[in-house]
Amino acid sequence: MFCPKCGAANPEGRNFCSSCGGPLQIIGAVNTSGMGRLAQIPPEVRGWNWGGFWWGWIWGIGNSVWIALLGLIPIVSLVMMFVLGAKGSEWAWTARKWESIEHFKRVQRNWALAGWILFIIGVLFWVAYFALAVCVMTTIEAIP
Repeated sequence: MFCPKCGAANPEGRNFCSSCGGPLQIIGAVNTSGMGRLAQIPPEVRGWNWGGFWWGWIWGIGNSVWIALLGLIPIVSLVMMFVLGAKGSEWAWTARKWESIEHFKRVQRNWALAGWILFIIGVLFWVAYFALAVCVMTTIEAIP
């Protein structure tokens, strides 16, 4: 497979040229990830992004979505959670080069899984904290 931009030979299965980084023709479609506003967003990429929702600015750094750093501002961070959930996948697709749609979805699935695990651990922590607080309070009240 030859790069339409620089003409360099590339092995089959690659979406970007190993020489210039330009997109390679893939079965009638071009992988335009990482091309900013020029990127065409495939329908498979659109949808809610749980990684962006749960991880916010950390997810933004990992996916080169720099607007996610607005999540560091108090109060704005609550709004950014939902904005990143709704638009995060599209922004991540346009901000960074991905090997394929499958690669993109796999990485985003890992972010989402990590976010859900963090959420569950947080809930368990708070349940244990309040249970301990109730135990301590009942014990203190029982002391004459």
